[in-house]
Amino acid sequence: MKHFTYRDALAVLGEDPLVGRIDKVLSGTMLGGAVFGIDAVLSWFDAKADFIKLSKDAIGKLTARSSGMSRATRTERLQAAHTILLLVSFFEMIDELDIPLSTKDLELTKELQRGFLGQQRVLPSPADMFLRIPRPADGWINFHSMPSLLMDYLEGLHIWDTWNDTQRSRVMDRILGHLPRLWKARYLDQVHRLAVDSAEFGLWLSGQEHEATRQTVGNGLAELTDRIERISVGGTPSAQRHELAGRYRAALNKPTLAPGLDTAELTIPPLAVSYVNPRFQIAPHRHDSRPTEVDWWQELPVREDIEEFLAGYLTSPWATALPMLVLGDPGAGKSMLTKVLAARLPATDFLTIRVELRDCPSEADIVGQLNHALSSALLETSNWRALCRDAGQALPVILLDGFDELLQATGTSHTGYLGKVVEFQEASAELGAPVAVIITSRMSVANRAKIPDEATVLRLLPFDEEQAARWLRTWNQTNGDYFSAAGVRPLNIETAWRHQELAQQPLLLLMLALYDASANELQCGEGELRQSDLYERLLTQFIRREVVKEDTDREDIEADLEQLAVVAFAMFNRGAQWITEDELDRDLNALLGMEKDSGGTRTPLSPSERVLGRFFFVHRTQATRDDAALRTYEFLHATFGEYLVARHTWLIVEEIQRVQSSRSRRSNGPDDSELCTLLSAASLCSRRKVVDFLRELARPDGNTELLLGLFRTALDEHPPSSYRPVRRTPVARAAIYQSNLMVLLLCQTKSITVSDLLGYPPEVGNTWAHMAALWQSQVPGDGWGGLVHTVDVHRIPHTDQMDLRLSIGATRSPEPIDDLSSYWRREELGRTGASGTYFRQADFQFLRHPIVDALRHSIPMIEHEGRTLELLVHFDGRVMSGTRLLMEALTQPGTAAGERLLELNEIEPLPHWMRMGMFRLGLLPEEPAEPPSMG
Repeated sequence: MKHFTYRDALAVLGEDPLVGRIDKVLSGTMLGGAVFGIDAVLSWFDAKADFIKLSKDAIGKLTARSSGMSRATRTERLQAAHTILLLVSFFEMIDELDIPLSTKDLELTKELQRGFLGQQRVLPSPADMFLRIPRPADGWINFHSMPSLLMDYLEGLHIWDTWNDTQRSRVMDRILGHLPRLWKARYLDQVHRLAVDSAEFGLWLSGQEHEATRQTVGNGLAELTDRIERISVGGTPSAQRHELAGRYRAALNKPTLAPGLDTAELTIPPLAVSYVNPRFQIAPHRHDSRPTEVDWWQELPVREDIEEFLAGYLTSPWATALPMLVLGDPGAGKSMLTKVLAARLPATDFLTIRVELRDCPSEADIVGQLNHALSSALLETSNWRALCRDAGQALPVILLDGFDELLQATGTSHTGYLGKVVEFQEASAELGAPVAVIITSRMSVANRAKIPDEATVLRLLPFDEEQAARWLRTWNQTNGDYFSAAGVRPLNIETAWRHQELAQQPLLLLMLALYDASANELQCGEGELRQSDLYERLLTQFIRREVVKEDTDREDIEADLEQLAVVAFAMFNRGAQWITEDELDRDLNALLGMEKDSGGTRTPLSPSERVLGRFFFVHRTQATRDDAALRTYEFLHATFGEYLVARHTWLIVEEIQRVQSSRSRRSNGPDDSELCTLLSAASLCSRRKVVDFLRELARPDGNTELLLGLFRTALDEHPPSSYRPVRRTPVARAAIYQSNLMVLLLCQTKSITVSDLLGYPPEVGNTWAHMAALWQSQVPGDGWGGLVHTVDVHRIPHTDQMDLRLSIGATRSPEPIDDLSSYWRREELGRTGASGTYFRQADFQFLRHPIVDALRHSIPMIEHEGRTLELLVHFDGRVMSGTRLLMEALTQPGTAAGERLLELNEIEPLPHWMRMGMFRLGLLPEEPAEPPSMG
């Protein structure tokens, strides 16, 4: 954003003659600097009165000359006026300080004057405008910096040495204690007077001044047009601009979704009334910002006055300096926001162009994308530059919708796209036609692009309960006649909000409303409706709705659910929330034998199009490259896919059980090739929601014996499959499959011991460790992390059979290891209750496990001649290490731990390092002699 010098500010206000007059007053020292428009802020002393008067005259003429200005010119003049106000308010307050200085005393060279103040932003970023309390000016102007720097400078002058301590103390108190407060008060007074004369400036400063407005949630950005028209610069749009604006306004009368999704009875409300103004958060992007991570936003305030914010933003200098990035989840309303915004911005003040990036050639530059969007909207060949030249007083506003679709469908080729947008804005400003740009993207994809520093990032938030209730009121009013005729009740917010995970997204809330409208199934469900039951009913109903449209004789929808499950596995096994069309086509062919269908149509349908084209709960993104459509698919909410993964997994297990039960006893073992194919690419624990659904859907009396058998043969060779969603080695596929079978067993049985899992009493210390080490080495990172945070491993001490118990539980702190009897029996320690155990250091050296190395590093004295010695001790009903016993004696002096060490040492001398520790603790009267070398 441009920062004005004082001379620049006067010139922008049309006061060139005034520049010359002030030059004479101030000897030309104040007009060329980079800070607030000045080099020599202290040169005002000898001519302050004239300087202030002339400057105020220039500001006073701003309102009178505003008629006929373009939107961009008026914004620039307001910025200039603010620059002058900030400077003048500082000068005016010096009189209140009674400082015994003159310009001669300061001895300011031009070079020193430039370094005196440093650089300060003279207008806030759009985010700063609304984040500071109690007054907006506190956030972007540091009223203490100038006085502090002035004080530092004075202390280096000769005059400072001529003052006594009392005089120095008084000057310091006046400059540091009084000047910031006086300057701030005068500035706020003058800047709010400017806001009275300039409605735009009032919008810039309105972040803390309209709390009542902020608490009111509206629909369809209805007040945005009124706010803009109150500050309109006027101007009659050209015919082309008028036609373009008309196309955008027409969207307000259309339903929020494609008309084909309407049933004969139900009506989707039009955009003007169904679009609930979103809650949002804003932040300037800095080098350490993480706007694609939800946790990063938690400390930022939530806003509800989006109409006021957009009006202020689009009339501020920041709009044409950098793009604004709008982030949100799928179904959050990003595209709807651009549609409503394009419809609401008046053509008198704005030339609005909405670009659906999914339909534009991805290889085109920004101008090419603009030309493509204009031609599509106006149904004729159109030219951006020609329309821009014809804009008159209007400010061009470009809405680039679906940046994530470019990234997702074309890979990483557009990671520098936002930088190109900045270059486009800079070039447009140099041509005398500044442009505002707003770009939408999903949060999960935006981190693949470099966001410009200081660009405004706006995050659209999910519905809260009040917004969902507002949406439902509109839905129920629109379909009131249907509810009466069908004898069903309108959906109430209490019922809908029980399914908050869905109800907080506009499109998913529509799904709930459509589902309940048929027979009030959401309201009349008996007992507590499990989430898996809800997803089953939702998917079944919507599939049936679409199937009936295509084939009234077909009732079996299981085939559609199977195809959707393949889609879900395609995303899940690749560790992504979306899938490209090519990848999905390969999976559908490998798993279901689906190939491209010519069907007699001009353009053959791909398997992906046949499966997903009719389901609106699957979001399709698209980009165009070389006239070919590049598509990706994504569920509107990730839990749809996670439910389908869990559902289909159990269906395959039960099918294996059914087939195996029908075979003779002499037949081969169960055929689990399909299950192995699907469950050998990714850990089920990589998504905790999948595990939750698996637990809900498991049958308590189900498939335990089958799963145990499959687990015990999981590492055996399985038939090869053409299904390869990701590249895995045979060992990795086997390890992932085995760990997933264990998870299925735990979902089925709640808990199981390692001995039951293996079918024989294990040597737990080795068997489980080796098995877990295999999984750790082969299961991908997110899957391994999910596994260790999902499966709890408990020791079962004091039993004849040393064992471990496995279960699924919430993440918790590690179980304290205060007893080793799971690995060594007490009776094995012999008559003395102590035994030395040696471990080969070569094993540790070969494995080089970082945790083991850290433990060896912490106790180096226990290692001798290629072995690690650990004394095992029977103490207080536990089997514990001698090192632990020594540590207890150290941390709990006077306890039985020290007595037990002395007792053991009397029976047989303990290792030298332990006796040295006992000596240091005062348990032994003399330092032990160095032992001979161990053989």
